[in-house]
Amino acid sequence: MGHIFQLGRKYAEALGLQVLDDNGKLVTVTMGSYGVGVSHAQNVLRSGAVKVGWDTSRSFRWAA
Repeated sequence: MGHIFQLGRKYAEALGLQVLDDNGKLVTVTMGSYGVGVSHAQNVLRSGAVKVGWDTSRSFRWAA
């Protein structure tokens, strides 16, 4: 249901983020993040509700 954002090494290089690898050598980290968008979560919930036969007109009420 979420999204993986592959940031690569762009920001790590800009920030000088390095760690020691298995051989004790400094390497630049590879960055990424994971997120769940609200609209994406709503769509997943709605599609799941339809599949199990819920009346989505009464089941989901989002704040205006």
